[in-house]
Amino acid sequence: MILFVVDQIAGAEYIYPLLCRWRERGFVDWRVVCSAVSARFFEKRSIDYLELSNPETSDVERLLDEYHPSNAVLSSSGASLLEEYFLNELRKRGVPSCQFIDNWVNYAVRYEKKNSEGEIHRVYPDRILTLDDKAKEEMISANIPSDIIEIVGQPYFEHCMCSPENGVVKVFDSTLLVTQPISRHYGRSLGYDEKLFVSACLETWKRLNNDWSKMNVLVHPSEDIESYAELVSDYTDEVKLLRMSECNLRRYSLVIGMFSSMMIQSVLAGIDTVSFQPGACGDDMSFLSRYGYINRIVTQDGLYDYLSNYVGSDAADFDKYDELRSSLKGSCDRFENAIMSHFQHGGG
Repeated sequence: MILFVVDQIAGAEYIYPLLCRWRERGFVDWRVVCSAVSARFFEKRSIDYLELSNPETSDVERLLDEYHPSNAVLSSSGASLLEEYFLNELRKRGVPSCQFIDNWVNYAVRYEKKNSEGEIHRVYPDRILTLDDKAKEEMISANIPSDIIEIVGQPYFEHCMCSPENGVVKVFDSTLLVTQPISRHYGRSLGYDEKLFVSACLETWKRLNNDWSKMNVLVHPSEDIESYAELVSDYTDEVKLLRMSECNLRRYSLVIGMFSSMMIQSVLAGIDTVSFQPGACGDDMSFLSRYGYINRIVTQDGLYDYLSNYVGSDAADFDKYDELRSSLKGSCDRFENAIMSHFQHGGG
């Protein structure tokens, strides 16, 4: 039996295409253990799961005694007790494990843990499944052992891709702001956080005298929507605040974010996307702008100029994403092959 353990929603999205495939075929025995936020994702899509919120070591021991997995696949969210407890117990029992990377960011910190003395050390699974050659190079530069890295892609991004031959239908001319909990993980060490991002976008929209009804804000699942409501209310009552379940990317012509995975989904769906990192200092955290797929803007004046001159794009702009799209094709197949190979080598 293959056990999946996922914490954040990005992990749930990553394994979703493969679970759909296996649900239809019915010949693979699998179980999913997940957090509350991922449980909501699976519930909406009728994927069987077991929710384990506020996990204790005893919970993990009990479930492993019940399931007897031959192989385990875990997300890599960083500060996740769910992942940490399962990985520790799997290692004790000698159960083969792999973790997957769902986005081109934060490679090393995903594996950094504190020991009983409060010292930081790294804990790796048997294998790490990553996205592409670029991700592998960056991981090796972050001193992650190259011999445990395997390139598979990103199944959910592959799932989200649309074909340029089918055309890109932009029903509305609205703009979507995409938040993420920057301050929780970085404070203001990047030079910006989620509230500065939204405030700067609102201030620029006001300066442009744009129609407020043409802007929506997609709030990250782990963030408090009310804190954004208070921020937006200082400007207007026409901007809508959305949760993931309420968001249809095809309703937007432009997506503005920092380095959220939702931005990659919007690019692959043929939607104009820009990375806005107001006051950024240090490295570019956005994979898309770091490798030249989209623009990176680091000042409010820069955003003003971009929006002032924005006229939209057409399907021809898909050409600049060919390399990215090509690297993602076949992701679900490679993910499945990696798991089944690990399953066979791990016994059972």
